[in-house]
Amino acid sequence: MSIVAIILDFIDGPKRHRERIAGFRPLLLGRGEDADLQLPETDLSVSRRQAYLELSPSECVLTMVAGANPVVQRNRTPVAHRCVLKNGDEIRFGQTLLRISFEVQNSECMICNRRVDRGPAEEAEDHPDLSIYAHEHCADSIRSSDLTFGCYEVLEVVGDGGAGRVYQVYERRTRRVWALKYRTNPGQSRRFDREM
Repeated sequence: MSIVAIILDFIDGPKRHRERIAGFRPLLLGRGEDADLQLPETDLSVSRRQAYLELSPSECVLTMVAGANPVVQRNRTPVAHRCVLKNGDEIRFGQTLLRISFEVQNSECMICNRRVDRGPAEEAEDHPDLSIYAHEHCADSIRSSDLTFGCYEVLEVVGDGGAGRVYQVYERRTRRVWALKYRTNPGQSRRFDREM
């Protein structure tokens, strides 16, 4: 899956609107005239050149301009110099609150390489570039057992070790393929925890 655009929802502040931004050039946010995304000029808690928003196929990064006023993210945590944004993140620039969401290309099945419609909207993804998907019938075609762990159906054993076994599993709800590590030796719990 790759990010093709970001959607900025201005959900609180003087300007409430939505902007879709595609392309991979850095965007300047601030209240200055040269800002690509202009914040209210009357909000003096925002610098003229506050931050850059950079989009790549695998991530969206907010980089603070040196000397800019602080910006608050998520649960009132100040943004460090550089911050990788997640789908659904909210960031406050003075009076303005932005919600970031990603527009992504549909993923391809790991088995047949055809497009996978992922079904229900996914939770915010920490690593969208690392997600692997499969069609239900494709996953069924490579299942080697009827073993399940909750909602995860075992496709195959990937590896065995002294502390546990690693399975490749399929989750039907999201159509995602995961690696699941299961502790097989209760006496090796410390080792298992270290390996995680």
